[in-house]
Amino acid sequence: MLSRKNPNSDAIKILCKNISAKCDSLESHWQQALANESFPKRADINRHLRFAESHDFEDLISNDFIEADNKALNFVSENLSNRKGDLYVSKERIDELSSLSSKFDLTRLVYICKELNLGYQTGQVYALPLLVRCILDHIPPIFECKSFKEVANNYPSGTKSFRESVKHLEESSRKIGDSFLHTQIRQSESLPNSVQVDFRQSLDVVLSEIVRILR
Repeated sequence: MLSRKNPNSDAIKILCKNISAKCDSLESHWQQALANESFPKRADINRHLRFAESHDFEDLISNDFIEADNKALNFVSENLSNRKGDLYVSKERIDELSSLSSKFDLTRLVYICKELNLGYQTGQVYALPLLVRCILDHIPPIFECKSFKEVANNYPSGTKSFRESVKHLEESSRKIGDSFLHTQIRQSESLPNSVQVDFRQSLDVVLSEIVRILR
């Protein structure tokens, strides 16, 4: 919005300086974590920022940043795993979802699945049930329902294993997610582990049903 109203405003210049500072931080972290991977030339980053500042900052935000974010997520998911070969959502299932063509845009669903893998691989236990909840709230229209609770209670085409998986996700994952979100600070805590937030089997049953419906 700022770039449309006043592309040469002080706010845009400050934002560019902040981005440049973040690039410095990224380069430092990159060199520590990925010593054998070459970092994009600093001159190229600054050149893009200078061009965006004076010409088309909106294009940088709308296209370049999103593309870079997707590339970074894919790179980390594929190369920086603490659990090699152990994913929250299987690569095959993500590939199936990515290949589907239907009236529903599955871009967000696929992206959340990739974030689930990244969180699982890097031990971000608190993020996992929240991302599962994001999926449950996102997919009901595929089942011609308004909520995932309605999918659990009224979806007529599911098998027994599907109904059991949906019920498990609806009840258990939401309860754990709620406890993560709404529990206030206490004098002592017991931190969750990956076993507590493991809904992989049930989630895969639901995702496989999506593939079946939309194929």
